[in-house]
Amino acid sequence: DVAAAQREKQPIAIERGGGGVAVHGLDLHLPNGQALREDIALSAEPGAPLLITGPSGSGKSTLLRAVAGLWPFGSGQIRVGQGRALFLPQRPYLPLGTLEDAILYPEIDPKPGRAEIEAALHAVCLPYLVPLLDEEGNWALRSSGGEQQRIGFARILLMRPAIVFLDEATSALDEAAEAHLYRILREAEW
Repeated sequence: DVAAAQREKQPIAIERGGGGVAVHGLDLHLPNGQALREDIALSAEPGAPLLITGPSGSGKSTLLRAVAGLWPFGSGQIRVGQGRALFLPQRPYLPLGTLEDAILYPEIDPKPGRAEIEAALHAVCLPYLVPLLDEEGNWALRSSGGEQQRIGFARILLMRPAIVFLDEATSALDEAAEAHLYRILREAEW
């Protein structure tokens, strides 16, 4: 039994420590056990961006889910550096409530002041939303895809995470807007 257990694939092991991200010997499977990607290895040091590309359906989003601990199907090792990590999907979640609540989701500690929130909206080219910060609504329905993605980037600026994972987080934006958002992330100091 011990020998058989050692031959079986071990689950995906995720540890926190150090800086950046490292993935070693990661095999991703579909829930039915079919192999999706095998022997994935990558690393990114703090401050060094890493771009993962591939055709649709090749497992890019699944890889991010595995790193986040949301995809249990597979085996291998993942290390995510210390500090807060933020995963920003193609369509950021915007809860019902005020626009400020939607921007600050999930709870940001310490809570940014109003001036910081307004500055973040200006930085991501959404200054016209500043007067609406206290307005209640369904911001997921009231905002275009591009506005939602910009709100996601405002969230990054306010949260100041140690690590940011972007999953097609600028797909609804034109190239100039996309370049601007990536530039403000690279230039941000926290």
